[in-house]
Amino acid sequence: MKSPRKAALLCLAAALLLASCHRPAMRRARRGRQEIARRLAEYLAERHPGSRAVVISNPFTRLENCPPEVKAFEESGLDGLRRGFGDRIHIEAVDYPELLPGADRDPLHFVRRPTTTPLSYLVATGAFTRIIRDHPGAALFVSLIGIPAGLPEEDIWHRGREIHLAFLLPDFDVLEEPGLVREAFASGLFAAAIVEPPRRPGTQHSSSAAVLVTAENVDQVLSSQRSRSR
Repeated sequence: MKSPRKAALLCLAAALLLASCHRPAMRRARRGRQEIARRLAEYLAERHPGSRAVVISNPFTRLENCPPEVKAFEESGLDGLRRGFGDRIHIEAVDYPELLPGADRDPLHFVRRPTTTPLSYLVATGAFTRIIRDHPGAALFVSLIGIPAGLPEEDIWHRGREIHLAFLLPDFDVLEEPGLVREAFASGLFAAAIVEPPRRPGTQHSSSAAVLVTAENVDQVLSSQRSRSR
């Protein structure tokens, strides 16, 4: 019989892999994620050359029983960032947010709605703020795990002039109010994100179809996502 911890991890792994189930194979999914991460990193390197960055990664990948597919999927995003940053942005560290108490045993209990980024609901309150405080020399933080649902309550929400967050394939809906997404981009807290366009049933997208989201086009992207979801 699987331990509760291992069973929970396998559930979370399944949720993460389902985010890419529209691709015919995991190998292709990893290549696509790598390419999308590279595009995001190239944009950040153009806008923030010389910055020091911290990558925020999936804490479940550090568990002993983590399926190798999940580790490889996460590593593909990190590899894409390295390729896109080149020598223009230095990755100071890869860090892992704390989880809510009990999230490692029964993660799906905390996921409030269907989402492609279940970790948005699993990270502890203030986890991103603590990571930022642990790396005072970095100004750029790139999340591979989405946007924490409780981010507007964290201390960093009003520090957009000094701290910049970027997101690989986030689910903006975890913030519930589109106005919060717009506010974060307008303040500079959200430097960029890259998202896949809404899919119609039976259709697929290549990595080149992913949309880079910035302060300049966030209104258009959010409007498009809302119109397609109706």
